[in-house]
Amino acid sequence: RGLFTMAVIPKPKRITGSEFYPTAEALLEFGVHQVYEPPIGQKFDITECANHLQTVEQQQNIRFLGVIPLRESAVDYSDVLAALLGLHVHNDLGLSSARRDKGLMKTAVANAGLRVAKFARLTAQDGSDVPNAIKSLELDFPVVVKTPRGMSTMDVYICGSMEEAVRRSGQIVRSVGPDGKKANYSLLEEFLVGSEFAVNLIASPTTPRGVQVTDIWEYNKVSTDGTMVNTWQTMVDPHSDTYAALVRYAEGVCRAVGIKYGFAHVELMSRYDEKKNKFVEPVMVEVGARLAGGRKAIMAGGTGSGG
Repeated sequence: RGLFTMAVIPKPKRITGSEFYPTAEALLEFGVHQVYEPPIGQKFDITECANHLQTVEQQQNIRFLGVIPLRESAVDYSDVLAALLGLHVHNDLGLSSARRDKGLMKTAVANAGLRVAKFARLTAQDGSDVPNAIKSLELDFPVVVKTPRGMSTMDVYICGSMEEAVRRSGQIVRSVGPDGKKANYSLLEEFLVGSEFAVNLIASPTTPRGVQVTDIWEYNKVSTDGTMVNTWQTMVDPHSDTYAALVRYAEGVCRAVGIKYGFAHVELMSRYDEKKNKFVEPVMVEVGARLAGGRKAIMAGGTGSGG
């Protein structure tokens, strides 16, 4: 009978990056069959959305097979929506928040016995809790201060002084995050050194270890106005022994945060050991239960051009 695609647009408020949310018209023009948006004057509600989709199933005699998040802000509620639709192909609901909140994410990964960066949650609106946290964690400058539910490099700051760290932490705690939700705390993290990589994976119960690496990219980032910006990346061989530690670590991260179905994108740092001729001691920057940003546009373009 063919494939039926429905897009769900939560109608974000005027937040950072909201101009990049696709409109219903653009999605329909591209080839999406139907688009769900909250009724006029109503905020997005996951239960109401599920009710609507189940009604569509009955009225149009179709069956939804899965829910795929196409942006970071959709990661947490995609699995919840899949469960409400009665689907079994969704990630661990008990770890849903750990796949979105960077603090809970680090805790879940650490609980799995994997290395994570030193971090602390800070709640003072004036940033006054920063000095004690830096002392307690025994951090040296620079340090990283970020919003807990960010996207890309939005609200992620590399701070070279106590004054800057205090200012950025207070700024985050007082503000609304890039996803349009109030940031109740900021994250203070150690600044990781080494080479940065993006490891893309796909999870399925049919794979030997539950998750499998598809490709690895080495980033080349430069510091611009206190933020690390990726200028270009190089694909490396995931089957090479040089990157074996990265593969094992990224797979462990995915299992730690409950990714069981679909795509995953792990960003990590690692140092090169010249004696061993391989990268060692990987440590997570973050993990996303979704396709990598650039690949979505490429794959969408390929799908559209292929009819």
